[in-house]
Amino acid sequence: MIEMHNGCICCTLRGDLLKTVKLLALEERYDYLVIESTGISEPLPVAQTFVMDASEGNDGEEEEGQDDDGDESKTIVEPLSKYAKMDTLVTVIDAYNFASILGTVESEADREKYFGSSDDVDDTEESEESIVQLLIDQIEFANVILLNKVDLLLDNEKSSSIDHIKAVLQKLNPSATVIVPDKPKFEEFDASKIINTNLFDMEEAQESAGWLAELAKPVHTPETEEYGVGSFVYRNDDRPFHPERLAKIMNNFGTSLVKNIVGRKEAAAADDDVKSVDKNDDDIFSSVIRCKGELWLSNADACPIEIHSVGRQLVLEPAGRPWIRK
Repeated sequence: MIEMHNGCICCTLRGDLLKTVKLLALEERYDYLVIESTGISEPLPVAQTFVMDASEGNDGEEEEGQDDDGDESKTIVEPLSKYAKMDTLVTVIDAYNFASILGTVESEADREKYFGSSDDVDDTEESEESIVQLLIDQIEFANVILLNKVDLLLDNEKSSSIDHIKAVLQKLNPSATVIVPDKPKFEEFDASKIINTNLFDMEEAQESAGWLAELAKPVHTPETEEYGVGSFVYRNDDRPFHPERLAKIMNNFGTSLVKNIVGRKEAAAADDDVKSVDKNDDDIFSSVIRCKGELWLSNADACPIEIHSVGRQLVLEPAGRPWIRK
């Protein structure tokens, strides 16, 4: 496993991705390479990496120079596809939070923008990109879509919820294969459903409107800037967390996302209910969309506590192993 961090795989780390894939291919030890990007990355620029120059010393941008006689000379382009081909683009959908996040697409203008209008009216008004736009981009460019966290859906609504999600995905990407794993957390999942499928068509992708629009940009805008999403790592082994104080912090995780959804879907809600959401709006943790890691709690000193949160969904559970060191 090779980890690339402190940058965007689509721009600042693109040169590293080019070199790493090429070097792994030249080793001739591996049959398949899985590239796992963050949840806020756009898949299209990653796919474009495979048609960029992977020659020595080139970070993906073609250069022109002059030879010894002063004549212009062109750099020999060596595309990454010479060493590796794109096989499948997979998007993992959080089935538990999917309806809530997509619930922000409620206005008529939004629906025309994302799902199309029966009158074919073009929406030319520019608007700030949002998380829901990123989610839809990831869906539209995928070959395979996996539904995750289906086990968290209510039993009496699970079947209808899955059917609804599939219908929305079919509208956004009719050609994608939608897979619902039989067991939670992809236990005993058949990897052949997403590996060596040959579903990705580079020629078709290069003719898509999104591909051409991305090429027209002077530079790729990092997702952290385009969607206003940042990330950081917190490390501290000097003292454990106080459980009650930590609970107060985590109680505000994702409340800004909830406020956005409530404001769009329940505009007629009671004022006191809205104020109860607004109270948390100034909290630094109210905009946390995702967190993942291990905690040291003062009242659970025997082992690490794993934490996973997505929006307002939060899971805390023992790691199942003792501390190696603190």
